[in-house]
Formats: sequence, C-alpha cells, structure tokens
Amino acid sequence: MKKCILSVGLLFLTWFFIPALSQAAVTVTPSSVHVVRGQANTVVLTYQFSGYIIGNGTLTSNQGIFFTTDAVIGYNNLPLTVTINNTVGTVMETVVIPVNILERALQRGTTQFSYRRNFVGGLGTDTATVSLTITGEAAGTFSVRRLSLYFGNGRAETTVMKNTTDLKAYADIRYSGTGLLQGYWEVDGRLLAYVSRPLSADQQITLATPEIPALPTFEAGTHTVRFVVTKPQTDQNLPLPTLVYFVTTDAAAVQQIGLALKAPAEASEVPYASVRFEWQPIRAGLYLVQFFEKEGGKPVFSAYTRKNYYQLPQLVLKNNFESGKTYYWKVLGFDRERRSVGESQTGSFRFSPAAGNAAQ
Repeated sequence: MKKCILSVGLLFLTWFFIPALSQAAVTVTPSSVHVVRGQANTVVLTYQFSGYIIGNGTLTSNQGIFFTTDAVIGYNNLPLTVTINNTVGTVMETVVIPVNILERALQRGTTQFSYRRNFVGGLGTDTATVSLTITGEAAGTFSVRRLSLYFGNGRAETTVMKNTTDLKAYADIRYSGTGLLQGYWEVDGRLLAYVSRPLSADQQITLATPEIPALPTFEAGTHTVRFVVTKPQTDQNLPLPTLVYFVTTDAAAVQQIGLALKAPAEASEVPYASVRFEWQPIRAGLYLVQFFEKEGGKPVFSAYTRKNYYQLPQLVLKNNFESGKTYYWKVLGFDRERRSVGESQTGSFRFSPAAGNAAQ
C-alpha cells in the first residue's frame, strides 16, 4: 500500500513539473532581419526569458553562430549572460555582422542565413535563432548606417563673430530601408528643434539646422551641436558626432601652431582593427580628430580628445570604415577658450583587406 501511494505521489509530481519545465522558453526580438550586402551591418537583439520553475540563476552563451542550412559560416566570439529573477530575464546584444559573413552565405548560393545563441546554465539550456536575409539597401531593415555632421566650411568646427545670423550645421544621414526618421538638433545639451521626416528608398539625406530658431551666436564662447536620432533605434554604444563653434568678439585671428602627425605613418597600410592615431602634442586643451574618404571632403567621422592620441573604437570602425579602402585624417588643437590654435597637414592611411575581428 505504501509503495502504491509513493508511486502515485511520484507520478503526480512528474505530471505537475514536466508541463512547467516545458513552458521555459527564450524569444528574440526581432526574429527576422534584413541585412544589406556589401557593408557591415549592426543589429540590436533583445532576448526575453520566461517560465522557469527555479526563480533565480544565470544562463550564459559563450558565442553566437552564423550558419546556412548546410554549413557554419562564422562566429561572434563575444559571450552573453542573462540573470533570471523571479522566473524571467532580459538581455540585449549588439551584433556586428561583417561583410565577409554575408559573402560566405552568397558563395553558398543563398541570401538566407541565421544567427543562433545557445544559453546554458543551472536552469537548463535554451536556444534563440534569428533569420537573416541579404538584400540591397532599398529593401533593408530601416536603420541609420552613418551620421556625419559639418558646418558650411565642411568641417566639424568653426569660429564666428558674435550675433552672426547665417551659421548653419548640416547632417548627412546614410540609411537603409524606408520609414519615418525622427530626432532633434541640440545646442549645448538643450533642444533647438525637432525633426520628423519620412524617408524613401534614396538611402541618403542631408538635414540642416532651421533658420528659426537659428544656432545661437549672442553669447561669446564655445558651443556644441549634435543631431540625436530617436527613430529608428540606433546602437546606444555608438558615439554621436559633435560639432563645436566658437563665438568671438575679437576679429583678430589666433596664431596657429603647426601640429605634426606621428602614427600611423603616412600612406601606410594598417590592420582593419582598433587603430591608435597619434600626433605631436602642442599647448592645447582639446584636440579634434577628423577622418575623410577623400582629401578636402566632408568628414565621415570626428571625435574630441584631451590626449595627443585617439584609439578608434571597434564599433565606430565597423559602422564608418571599410576594409581595403584609403582614408585621410587631420588633427586640430584648441586652447582653453576653445579657439583653434593648431592644425596638422592631412595624412592618409589604408585599411588592410582583412576581415574585422568582431566576428569570424
């Protein structure tokens, strides 16, 4: 009789827990993505976990796998960990898909491939898969690929007289797909004007700051300008370019100091990786580093630093530069009042054709 009761009890526990275990699952958003051929693509994924009997714990995925129906075509070797609290958990991931992954899929005669992560831990094992489709830019998922800012002089900085009325900033936005672009111009961290613009399949648009309200020039000193994209969603780790303009009452030009570039060597080939750019320091409180696709053109990326070097971030590299291409760069120095006090000659370098190291 005791054995019978024990057996029934075990049967009841098995019946009770198995359905609960089967409810544990992970979902990924978005579940399918269009990626654009011929360029690196950045995808932001959100993994949501639910239905665990054990309410707390962690699950870890050591790598992401890119694969077609018949072969593995690459890996993303960045680990990802989610913490489960009260049976649920959420974690986000920014996946950079280099060009070579897309080309490997196309070489196998398909425009369809997938990205998978296996999450393993004391709570069990779960798998999340995203379907990827290679398209041209017009059919891609609506996203901003590149954002470049400049003034009318084509540079990321300028000096103007107090109460100037014709100062404008411009934003070149490279995008894929179609949709509603939303964002805003800000000056010194304060809202200047909202922007809402439906975008067709042209893949590029240039925006300008409005005439009313214009960029303020009534206060002498240094001012910063940014264009912030709020839709479509962009990677939060991607630094937004910043413009600097100096409003002065002094018409006399500040004496410029020569600024020598040190590394990389002129016209050298460098790895397609997080390269360090260095220059001879001068008496400057701030440096502006600018990168161009052609000499004298608009900057494809710019950044400020207080040191006499700049380490190009991996995410900026993937989103703004291509392997196998030649680029140009120059550096400007500013004093404590943010007036330009030094400028380098334009240097050049070439990224090697080797694939990036975010995914293999």
